[in-house]
Amino acid sequence: MTMSMTGYGRANFELNNETFFVDIRTLNHRYLDIKLRVTDRLSGLEQKVKEAVKARLERGAVTLSIFAEESGDGTKKLSLNVAAAREFLAVAEVLKNETNVTGEVTLETLLKQRDIFTVEKNEIEEEAAWKALSGALDAAFTQLEEWRSKEGASLELDLRSRIATISEHLDRVELRAPEIKAGYRKRLEESIARLLDKNAEETRIIQEAAFFAERCDISEEITRAKSHFNLFYDYLKSKEPVGKRLDFLCQEIFREVNTVASKANDAHMKQTVVEMKGELEKMREQVQNIE
Repeated sequence: MTMSMTGYGRANFELNNETFFVDIRTLNHRYLDIKLRVTDRLSGLEQKVKEAVKARLERGAVTLSIFAEESGDGTKKLSLNVAAAREFLAVAEVLKNETNVTGEVTLETLLKQRDIFTVEKNEIEEEAAWKALSGALDAAFTQLEEWRSKEGASLELDLRSRIATISEHLDRVELRAPEIKAGYRKRLEESIARLLDKNAEETRIIQEAAFFAERCDISEEITRAKSHFNLFYDYLKSKEPVGKRLDFLCQEIFREVNTVASKANDAHMKQTVVEMKGELEKMREQVQNIE
């Protein structure tokens, strides 16, 4: 099954009358790159979360956020630091006297001073927290995998279509190859005839013949390219991550196509090769998104 590296998953869990959310977003990346954003109250579980990501994903840029949304039922307790408030007022009075600044410190001013308030939250027991969090992680990963699988199926359809198009182009190249070879042979025979008229050395004629044999034969390149096509289809059926292998195969096919173009000195065939290269470039772009 072809899996995209792009996806999204979300789930929530309850802990101490609070609702926490697990948010996972993934994008394509050459390796597995994990970025965690975990609320301070669950920061002790970060390593376990990272291991859970590694167990589920092979490649991709992963941003995983865990944050709380309070239920408003008293899980927070706000307390006032009276001593700090009085000290603030005293310092304000000194500042006023020393600088001749006018004005009064109001209740509104005090309410803006975070240091004089303390927010107390219920303590979280780590083992219970991990039990609840791990269940939410599984749910979020399941949603993520469904997303990635759906997009991966679309990518696979596109890749199959493009490899089929390239294969059709290669078939046309293969059909035209004998005609090109015959034309090249004719030109070679004419060249040899001219050399014989000029009493050229036999070694020169042999060199020309050897050059012809190497220059115009593209059968090996075509055979290797077709083998790569078959392997490409096999990888698309694999249940394991195959993005890197597909990318390598695209490079190998590109190499064979380039060699065909360099050997076949034919305008029509070179145009066909240009079309094949265009499809291969689009394939490589798509393959970059496959895990």
